[in-house]
Amino acid sequence: MQVVVKHALAVLAIAIAACASSENPPPAAPPAAPSLPPRRHVVPEDAAVKFKGQDVFVGRRKALVQIPGVSKDDLIWAPDGDHFAYAKAIMPPRKGWRVFVKNVAGDPINEFDVYRPGAPRELEWIDDRRLAYIAPIEKRDVHMVYVIHDAETGEVVSVRRGKMFVWSPGKKKLAYVAGRTPNETVAVDGRPVWPRGSGGTMIRGEVSWSPSGRGLAFIETNKKGDGKLVVLVEVDDTGGDLSWPLPPEAMAPGLHVYWAGNSKVVIGETSMKPKFVANWERLQ
Repeated sequence: MQVVVKHALAVLAIAIAACASSENPPPAAPPAAPSLPPRRHVVPEDAAVKFKGQDVFVGRRKALVQIPGVSKDDLIWAPDGDHFAYAKAIMPPRKGWRVFVKNVAGDPINEFDVYRPGAPRELEWIDDRRLAYIAPIEKRDVHMVYVIHDAETGEVVSVRRGKMFVWSPGKKKLAYVAGRTPNETVAVDGRPVWPRGSGGTMIRGEVSWSPSGRGLAFIETNKKGDGKLVVLVEVDDTGGDLSWPLPPEAMAPGLHVYWAGNSKVVIGETSMKPKFVANWERLQ
């Protein structure tokens, strides 16, 4: 594939910019979608979930029972809307945190221990079968630990260590920054995609997926603090790599990287308040 850069336009806005873990190695398999479709759980026709303030009541419409110690905001709903999950600390003799998966009638589907002792953060559904969260930090950690479970079995599907974990549209692929400064890499599903060769780099801020889920954009810096915008138009095709040096205004704290369509990237406080804009057109 040949990429032709039609034009790259830097736009400076008037506005002022707002100001190793001791565990065993993670599973080698990337967090691929299950080979079998998720099993549909039978939900009673008269199942109901009711809220009284933050209290949660589930069951059949005529026999609702409160879930003790769980609030409305604790419930994480699966995409199909038929079941939910929550994390809760359990009491002795089996003290610790567990993830509970139930249907809308409150019938238990599964429960399992979290990957590490302590409270998981940012529990979320990846699809109707997979659950993920950020594991508790340990003293010797230099990375965050992102864990994905099969919700029906509790099996750990994958463990990723790094920062800035971002799913592509539709949650098909997971991008993040791995390694330690100054030897960082941008990785997708456990595979480094930047730098293209050996060695490492320094990544500032988050990585940003294109609307198509095929490209990534991020800011790369050097030891002097100078930055450049890097765009992998196609993550799996080195012929689609583009870059632009950034002015100091585009490196101010609080700025983010946004895609505006599949051929435009904006750096700014919001996508509508740019400090730098890169446009291009891809021709075969």
